[in-house]
Amino acid sequence: MCSFAGWWAWWVPLVLFASHFAQDRTNVVLWWMHLPWKDQTAFAAGPCAPWSIIVVDNVWHVVTLYAVAAILG
Repeated sequence: MCSFAGWWAWWVPLVLFASHFAQDRTNVVLWWMHLPWKDQTAFAAGPCAPWSIIVVDNVWHVVTLYAVAAILG
């Protein structure tokens, strides 16, 4: 993604790989949805499951991309 835009930062692929790996290979999204102050337990286990978990996971991916793009400026 970054090389096609004409600029490159060595840490961008590392951050994107690490965040993608953590989100997709662990239960961090499900854990986050079950936090007491988030209380998305019904959303994660209700009739919307597993699509609700997939939506939250993809939103996290988009937010990560936005944060990296905002840092690069």
